[in-house]
Amino acid sequence: MQKWREIIVSRVKEGIEKAKRYGTKSGVPIVRLVATLPKDFDKYYKKWKTKKISGVEFSNLLRIGRTTLYRYIKVYEG
Repeated sequence: MQKWREIIVSRVKEGIEKAKRYGTKSGVPIVRLVATLPKDFDKYYKKWKTKKISGVEFSNLLRIGRTTLYRYIKVYEG
C-alpha cells in the first residue's frame, strides 16, 4: 500500500510541476464569480462599507459563507 501511495504522490507532483511550466491556472475563474454576485449584494455592500452591518451579518443576509463573501467583495472592488 505504501508503495502505491508514493507512486501516486510523485505523479501528482509531476503533474503540478508540468501545469506550472505551461502556465495552467487552477480554481474558479474570477470572471465566473462576477456573473454570479447575489441579487442584493450592492445594497448590503453599501451598508457594510459604512459599518452599519458587520461582515457576519452581511454574509448571513446573502446566505453565503464569509470566505465567499470576501471573495465577492474583492471581485466587486476590483
